[in-house]
Amino acid sequence: MRKLYYIILVLFFIGIASSCSFAPLENFKNPADPGSESYQGYLVVDDPDRVVLHISDGDILTEPIINASKVLGVQAYHIQISIDKGFEDVVYERDNFESNRVELLDSDLPKTIGMLFWRVRAKLNDTWGNWSHVGTFFYLYSHTVYFDAQGGSTPVPAYKAITKGSQYGALPSVIRTGYVFDGWWSEPGGAGIQVASDIIVSTSTGHLVHAKWLPPYTVTFDSCGGSSPSPASKTVTYGHPYETLPTVTRTGYQFDGWWTGENGTGIQINTATVVSIKSDQKLYAKWEFIYNIRDIGPAGGYVFYDKGNYNDGWRYLEAAPSSYDYSYKVWGGYGTAVGGTGTAVGTGESNTQKIMAKFGNAEPYRGKTDYAAKVCADLVVTKGEVTYDDWFLPSTDELNLMHQNLKRNNLGGFSEDHYWSSSECDAYNAWFQSFISDGQYDSYRYGAISVRPVRAF
Repeated sequence: MRKLYYIILVLFFIGIASSCSFAPLENFKNPADPGSESYQGYLVVDDPDRVVLHISDGDILTEPIINASKVLGVQAYHIQISIDKGFEDVVYERDNFESNRVELLDSDLPKTIGMLFWRVRAKLNDTWGNWSHVGTFFYLYSHTVYFDAQGGSTPVPAYKAITKGSQYGALPSVIRTGYVFDGWWSEPGGAGIQVASDIIVSTSTGHLVHAKWLPPYTVTFDSCGGSSPSPASKTVTYGHPYETLPTVTRTGYQFDGWWTGENGTGIQINTATVVSIKSDQKLYAKWEFIYNIRDIGPAGGYVFYDKGNYNDGWRYLEAAPSSYDYSYKVWGGYGTAVGGTGTAVGTGESNTQKIMAKFGNAEPYRGKTDYAAKVCADLVVTKGEVTYDDWFLPSTDELNLMHQNLKRNNLGGFSEDHYWSSSECDAYNAWFQSFISDGQYDSYRYGAISVRPVRAF
């Protein structure tokens, strides 16, 4: 029989199999010696019952070439390829091959993403030997991309024709219970490059792309001193909302939600928040200390109002400490309307901003640089290494609460005087609160009376 020259097969390996090459030559005897048992890299045998297949099980072939042992004195090789292991559905069969290296045609193999089973036997002395063990391989047609769902639903289509230099175009969608599909990738597990519809095909060789699946992730809850969360953890899926979250309690504190960082840092997570990280994570409870009316607030003054919950960035109003009680301050801007000031609780801060925007560093009537709204806006109090610079002149309703809840209880060190509000009456008058007679009145804005700043927190 004529000698076979050693031919190296270049096999396109995508990731299903561990190898796409022949068994390492170092496992055989000298491949350069025609008399050796591994002549030209193929195992040489003299017994037709010892035929060995030279494609590792599960290999991915991009050329329809298969190999078996070289049998000394062989008369013919018989090859069968089937789509089932029992060879009940044989898709290719031929028994007159003279060479142990067989080059098939594309059309000899089915165009499928499924595994193919094959076996070989040899004829010697007009007698067929036993079949070899059953081997497996995948064959990828040229100019074709195959979709490997990696445990997901069957892609529709399972493969499609492609042209080198053109875009991949429409790609199928797949689903997998409990997982989120994260696109098609050149390597399993999301390795390599992502293959999207607008990616340019860089090869004419048939190849696989693999579905990437994002598993459920575990979220654990740290109550940060509160009651035990129930549940203590839950699974979430990337791209889907967190949905239900546990509620926790802590004596003397109000729960202010779950956050990605401790002490209310990072991002607040609620039931509608979409999971945006691809890993397990921990969420932390944020707690807001509950102040009672007439408690000392963060800046050292008395709390005189609690609206019951945090919204618009605040819940409480705190009067400045008594050391910041200012006497003989004008409201300012006699004859100059500010416009748009309110009287309700919650309007004092915006009133002050409007007055400051209108008057600036000096009110326009007498040029006072320490008019009521400005001394409040300029106040900076430092307590416990924390700086508080968010003070404002209270509205009439805020001023009345300060009088009712503090002055009447002999708290706050208020003068027996009148106190300006930030509520404008007209271009010539503004409202004030009497801390003597309890009433609220309007007065000329150039009049000099007391001022007490407040802040919201």
